[in-house]
Amino acid sequence: MASDNKQTTTLTPSEFSHTIIAIIIGIGILGSTGPIEAAGNDGWLAVLIGGLYPLYMVWLATIISKRFPKDNIISINVKIFGQYLGSLFNLLLSFFFIYYIMTVLVSFTFVTRIFIASFIPSAVITILTMLAVFFLTIKGLKTIAKVNVFIFYLTFIIVILPGYALVKGSIINLLPVFNSGIGEIANGGLQALGRYTGIEVIFLIYPLISDKKKLKGSMLKGTIIVIAIYVWLTFIAIYYLGDVTIKFYWPILVIADSVQIPIINLFRYVFMLFWSLIIYRINGNLLYFSSMIIKDVTHVKEKYTYVIIGVIAALACFSIVFIYNETIKREIAKSEPAITLAVIAYFTIVTLLVVLLKKKEPPPDSNETSKG
Repeated sequence: MASDNKQTTTLTPSEFSHTIIAIIIGIGILGSTGPIEAAGNDGWLAVLIGGLYPLYMVWLATIISKRFPKDNIISINVKIFGQYLGSLFNLLLSFFFIYYIMTVLVSFTFVTRIFIASFIPSAVITILTMLAVFFLTIKGLKTIAKVNVFIFYLTFIIVILPGYALVKGSIINLLPVFNSGIGEIANGGLQALGRYTGIEVIFLIYPLISDKKKLKGSMLKGTIIVIAIYVWLTFIAIYYLGDVTIKFYWPILVIADSVQIPIINLFRYVFMLFWSLIIYRINGNLLYFSSMIIKDVTHVKEKYTYVIIGVIAALACFSIVFIYNETIKREIAKSEPAITLAVIAYFTIVTLLVVLLKKKEPPPDSNETSKG
């Protein structure tokens, strides 16, 4: 991170899209059952409806980027709300990302111990994971962006192979469509909002895209890919497991266990290996952006950047003490829809204020043209 420079660090449209994918796709790829519990066999529709949230964020970011093409949400908050209140909002956004790091890390440790390595202490898994994430983060945004692209293609097998369930499942498990009713599906959509946490990063990175003309398309590309992946995995889980889907914490792991490949005895271990790379990727992004916000708010010197990253990583490790129990984590997760709605309200208000207080900036060479 110390090597990053605000003036030189840029993301190609592809890296931009993959950063969006990287910071959203995480634990949810195992198929959490909240939307299915609420909407039954229409759970996949609920996840699709939940996808309106990241699309709405893209729309807001597009509006803001036209008024403040060179400023991210950190500087915009200060310009709109003033130094103190703006800094407070920035810190809250950073804490939001840190909380997300903690929940991802705890779930990763829990799943790893239950399904792969019960003999390894939780603390060891947590510390080793965050050490790896720490060393990725200090390499800077450009390196992280390249890793995002690489891991996406390397781990896409996780998205494809659950399709094996099409052979053993039944379309009857998905019928009748709209069986749950509009109210239940809408409630399921609300439960699905948490899966799309991380989309807020677009308000931090939109000034960094190298080709401004491709900003909207890059945001939509990354967002639509995420929605398609989550809808597909929810669809396939219901197709394969039917009514018993809600009995499993992570239904996609059940499907992974059913995959039979010659030479590989237990595909679960291969699946979990690729999933570990996804967790490595998402926490690397979250750690970078949370530390980036704190660094900008506190105005610390560049040489202390590593300290900020290390402190956040250590704090994430301590989370294992408080929310390692999956039951406790699920109780905490019940508040996530409310948190997401608060985030939606916040970015909506910021966008409205931007539109009201800031006219669209003139082209950079407009003054020179007028002089001529």
